[in-house]
Amino acid sequence: MRRAGDRHVGFVSTSDLRKSWYHPQIKIPAGERAARWALVTRYGLLKGRGAEEYWLPPSVDKVETTGGSIRLTLSTEVKTRDDSDGKMLGFAVAGEDRRFYPAEANWFADGTKNDRNRIEYKKNVLVLTNRFVPAPVHYRYAWARNPMGNVVNKPRGCPPRPTK
Repeated sequence: MRRAGDRHVGFVSTSDLRKSWYHPQIKIPAGERAARWALVTRYGLLKGRGAEEYWLPPSVDKVETTGGSIRLTLSTEVKTRDDSDGKMLGFAVAGEDRRFYPAEANWFADGTKNDRNRIEYKKNVLVLTNRFVPAPVHYRYAWARNPMGNVVNKPRGCPPRPTK
């Protein structure tokens, strides 16, 4: 709705706050996310100082299928929410048969190196693969009754919405 031009509608993803049912049991973080939306969009807090990143969850801007993987370009840089050794959880990929398998998600690296001779990763581009899906064409994120997704945007920790 936001991309359609309706700036008066807010969306708060709570997929990471559910424990055993559809409705979030952890209320305070959900309320804080809704309050951030209201403070930025209705009351003009942080005008011109990264206000969008303060409340807006990451969204998929571009999807590419290349050589056995799906590449997702996101609106902001993302990180893992917890200490899961940097593994991004909650993604699945499928081929033309639409049978989904858990995906291995990694940040995209185009081979450039920084001044310490280490590979630089584009933290707003994710590459999804699975060895059982040689030519993936579909993906989903946190699409389950109790999703295990742990990806959040870098500045404020807002999770992306579940996607199919």
